[in-house]
Amino acid sequence: MTMRTFPILVIAVFLFACGTMDVAPVQPVARIAVGDEGPARPVLSKKTTPKDRPAFREGIPGESEPAPGHALWSRRFGGVGSNMGVSIAATPDGGMYVLGQFSQTMDIGPATTHKSAGLEDVFLMKLDREGDPLWSRSFGGKSHDYADHVVVDASGDVFITGSFMEKIDFGGKTHRCRGVHDVFVAKLDGDGNYLWSRAYGDGQDQICLRPLPSGDGGVFLAGYFRGVVNLGGKPHRSYPDKAAFVGRLDAGGKRVWSEQFGHIFDYAMPGLAHAANGDLIYGGGSDPTVEFTGKRMKRIDRMADLGVVVARYDTSGKRMWRKRFGSGSDNLHTEVALGPYGDIVVAGSFGGTVNFGGEEIKSGSMSDIYVAALDPEGRHLWSRNFGGGRYQYLSGLAVDGEGNTYIAGQFMGGNIDFGGEPLVSETSNDGAFMAKLDGAGAHVWSRSFEGGSLRFPGGIALDSGGDVLVCGSFSDWIDLGNGPLVSAGHHDVFVARIRH
Repeated sequence: MTMRTFPILVIAVFLFACGTMDVAPVQPVARIAVGDEGPARPVLSKKTTPKDRPAFREGIPGESEPAPGHALWSRRFGGVGSNMGVSIAATPDGGMYVLGQFSQTMDIGPATTHKSAGLEDVFLMKLDREGDPLWSRSFGGKSHDYADHVVVDASGDVFITGSFMEKIDFGGKTHRCRGVHDVFVAKLDGDGNYLWSRAYGDGQDQICLRPLPSGDGGVFLAGYFRGVVNLGGKPHRSYPDKAAFVGRLDAGGKRVWSEQFGHIFDYAMPGLAHAANGDLIYGGGSDPTVEFTGKRMKRIDRMADLGVVVARYDTSGKRMWRKRFGSGSDNLHTEVALGPYGDIVVAGSFGGTVNFGGEEIKSGSMSDIYVAALDPEGRHLWSRNFGGGRYQYLSGLAVDGEGNTYIAGQFMGGNIDFGGEPLVSETSNDGAFMAKLDGAGAHVWSRSFEGGSLRFPGGIALDSGGDVLVCGSFSDWIDLGNGPLVSAGHHDVFVARIRH
């Protein structure tokens, strides 16, 4: 899920609200003493060794691997300012890309330090399968530059998205912002070299952009905006507040097709998934606009009647079907993924009620988490909701080749129950969680990650071995199950490989 500096402020007001994440048995919570006896000095990273590994099974001798849900390794990257891990993607060679943003400095390994050109810059780093840096890049101007998502195509090329406020250059063209925020998409090769980039926006506010490789060297894009967005064809105009859009660019960055539809809630990041036959699956929050209700509604009515939209498009951009589920007060983040038999898994955060075709599920707090499975035609297979605290927020979803679902996110003000032993945040701060559900949505394992201050998973992905790659940000310290990492600045980036 897109994480930026301003969503953190929004979180403090109502919910940790922006947020990819691409779709992961009960273990004791990993923790260390809280107080004056915390870790004494910052560490760059923590690797497991044969000597360390018995501790993963609570001291049981003879165990050579960490328990499911615990880190095989974890890493810290940071500097003197605020460093945010926003999105992670697995590479074909077993490594990973991590995308984020930073202020002041970003230390990536002992010999590489990036300095921000302004308030925040965007960084991209490539790590090997053990989490060691291979290369890194930074991009930005003198104002605010924010990261959204990173994805990798089959050839190893990488797409990154985000937004900027003044200007930004990825190595081939300088883009200048024409409003409050413009959005960007850039394509780089596997060594970080520039291939092409595009920026979209007008004098108003364009916030988020979600990419997904289209399989032919191009990319699908989805996002929301106020004002005008033009991918290269007919301009899309918001009405009356914000609107969502989805489209496709070819291998050279030119528009193939695009369309827009209604959307209302700030920071409601959409999700995209690619079916085996090339179809695109879209999921996102939406208001009941004219295409669903037959009439326009007043803003106050729309705010009380938000829903989840799931849609399917063929390779030419023809909409095959679109369905809207639920009516509630919040709809903050949506993720979608494809199961091994073409089933669609959709997950997100919601307040109020939602019904995917089974029993109606109702939020018991400001925001709960839902996970639902639909068949290829959008018909209900199963649905679940999880809550218990003041709010629960989803930030990542992944589905493996056996149909197991992995979710990650954050919860506050109590506990969260996935069907095993409830997870409890034992500090005054938010708790981060990860859970694995089977192909019918039943609990396999779940666990929480403790720390001394705000932590949040910035996204999850599955590697070729089925383990979970996760990135995020933390201050003070965080323990992912293989020992504490300690921040050097306001917030640092963590990256980890979690045993499936």
